Amino acid sequence: MACTKCGYEMDNYHTYYHRFLSELVPKVGLDPIKPPQLTILVLGEPGVGKTTFITRFTTGEYIATHTPTPGVKLVSMRLPVTSSVYTGDISIVFCEIGGAKTWEVCHNTITKVDGIIFMSHEDTRVQYWLNRIEKYWKNTPTILCYTKRDLSTKSTMGLYLAQYMYDKPEKNYLMFEISTRATWNFEKPVLYHIRRYLGCKNAQFVESTVVLC
Repeated sequence: MACTKCGYEMDNYHTYYHRFLSELVPKVGLDPIKPPQLTILVLGEPGVGKTTFITRFTTGEYIATHTPTPGVKLVSMRLPVTSSVYTGDISIVFCEIGGAKTWEVCHNTITKVDGIIFMSHEDTRVQYWLNRIEKYWKNTPTILCYTKRDLSTKSTMGLYLAQYMYDKPEKNYLMFEISTRATWNFEKPVLYHIRRYLGCKNAQFVESTVVLC
């Protein structure tokens, strides 16, 4: 059953979708000629699907092989959106951190972050990343993603991330289970960051970013 407020299917996390978008302040006066820029920091252990997610979102291509990301990788795109406060392109910059070693070296050089996407599958260093998000970016809206959901029917890690979100109602956390390969819930992390950034709950993509092959 779909929610009458946002149109998305009601599930165990639905209350948190609306909490994430509560007390928004609409951005007014944005100029489509000079699109606003949204910088999203993408964190997680090697192999959880950060590069695959970004490539799928920006080009529509699905990469099945794993090639570790050395250092920091920036990927930019323009994405047309429509909403009651702004209709036009948004410039999105994905800032992908290759792993914990890269993070320890370079995190102090990252100065502008509008939102965070943290990705995890069945890896064991989740608390390491969550601690650092709270230490360095505690006031930054953060979306927790349990990735490769199509490969797992039961997930201890998915439950762990959900419990972490439940236990910290004062934080700007939201959680999605996603599958980049199957494009299940795939666009939602970026869409909810755009809604939060624009201060508008009804922001939508003009068209899907995914080219299904």
